[in-house]
Amino acid sequence: MRTWLVKAPVIITVLLLAIAGGRWLNDNQHQVAYYAYLDRYVVGSWSHGPEEKQQAREWLDSHHDLFLVEGRAACKWLEQFPEVPEIVPDGSADSSALASRFVEETADSSQMNIPKRHRVMVDRAAWAELCPGTGDSRTSLAFDPDADLGGGPD
Repeated sequence: MRTWLVKAPVIITVLLLAIAGGRWLNDNQHQVAYYAYLDRYVVGSWSHGPEEKQQAREWLDSHHDLFLVEGRAACKWLEQFPEVPEIVPDGSADSSALASRFVEETADSSQMNIPKRHRVMVDRAAWAELCPGTGDSRTSLAFDPDADLGGGPD
């Protein structure tokens, strides 16, 4: 019985450290994916030519904390919405529409001093990579199943 009194706190401590370490690793992996997404898609769309792209990449690299604050705020804001199906025909849960709404609602409090269209891209990147479970469950495609997409026989 005494050995369990000694071992139990050690076992509990090891388990708690393992859980905390796992959460830290998972969060770190999401941050790495978020920055990679920003580098690949956002920096590429902000710049034209290799020199501008390099300047944009250097700015991103020197402002990681700012992007992380923005991304986490976007994730927290999105959490308030209910989960939605994969397709919402009216577009109310479209990620672009929601990101535009988030940017409008947080314009005064955001530290991101970049054009609105760029902030929308940063926030969509956060939902895709920083909090993918929240982003996947609360955003959808806007698609009208009755739309005539053409190309097929009538």
